Amino acid sequence: MSKVYYIPARVSKWSYKHSVVGMFSAAINELPFKDYFAKEDYVAVKIHLGNYGSYRTIRPVFVRKLNDMLKGLGAKPFVTESVRVKGLDLLEMAAWNGYTAESLGAPLIVADGIFGADGVTVPCDEPIKHVDICSAIYHAQGMLVLSHTKGHIQSGFGGALKNLGMGCLVPKSRGHLHFQTDTEFVFDRNLCSECLQCVEICPLNASSFNDDGDWVKDEEACWNCGRCARVCQTGALKVSINQSEFNFGLAAATKSVIDTFKKNKIFYVNFMHEIQPECDCMPAADVPVVQDQGILFSDDPVAIDMASLDMINKAEVIKDSLAGERGKTSEALLNLHGSDPYSHILNSEKLGLGSTKYELINLQ
Repeated sequence: MSKVYYIPARVSKWSYKHSVVGMFSAAINELPFKDYFAKEDYVAVKIHLGNYGSYRTIRPVFVRKLNDMLKGLGAKPFVTESVRVKGLDLLEMAAWNGYTAESLGAPLIVADGIFGADGVTVPCDEPIKHVDICSAIYHAQGMLVLSHTKGHIQSGFGGALKNLGMGCLVPKSRGHLHFQTDTEFVFDRNLCSECLQCVEICPLNASSFNDDGDWVKDEEACWNCGRCARVCQTGALKVSINQSEFNFGLAAATKSVIDTFKKNKIFYVNFMHEIQPECDCMPAADVPVVQDQGILFSDDPVAIDMASLDMINKAEVIKDSLAGERGKTSEALLNLHGSDPYSHILNSEKLGLGSTKYELINLQ
């Protein structure tokens, strides 16, 4: 069984020691990070920075605590994220959400360069064949993966594995996970309300309308992220994605990322706070589907994601959330978009990336 360490979200006393930040500080001092990160190691602290309207992300104070711990070991941490919006906008947006070198206590850099093109090609299991890993992550000696747990339109659940298999790839490789086989965007002008959300959400200005009123995309520029179709509320713009292919591709890409590091050079922290129904890359944040559940730590990405899902599924659904609105309960809680949240986790276990069997150890 893999070990997954845990601190709760509830506090027992009104004191710093018993606050979540206080418990977190005690936990990271207790855990054996020195066995993973050595003096002079460049450590990529992988995080999701959110978006202009998506603010339910990991609080900077937790990231700062971890960076201070790493520097105490003599390591050289840097906080990083791959391009989700235009690269310079990503850094500006990060500052809006409170992520700066000053607040984080470490440099903040774009992992794949400001144009999302700086990557290193590595082999990947069939049918993907190869992926491009963000260069700053590929060349780091270690990685601390900080994941805000949430729902996700494609993987069903966004945790450590998705943070690796999608978040550590350059955008074009991420898009290939969505469209491994020939897939077309389909536009029905009769259903279009001309709201222009599909145009506004595109980070590359690759989505537009021609003079005839038809939606078109710039094939050369497009990352195939699918967000344009995701935000269409009338069904005018659609794209079908093979879920089975995607979930295996996500696991395979995750394996490629892990394989770039030496053994015992990656550690995972899952934050089960403000567990919203959609990815932090969207330009909005919905209300959480359950109350905060706590923070998990492990060196096994499969175990930590499985434990996170298990805890979320045992929680009471918030009535006025998307999950409550759709009558979700129990293990189907995060199956909000027709995507099985367990599929990529089970595929990752099959590829030898970890175990779904775990021992939960409460650090309080």
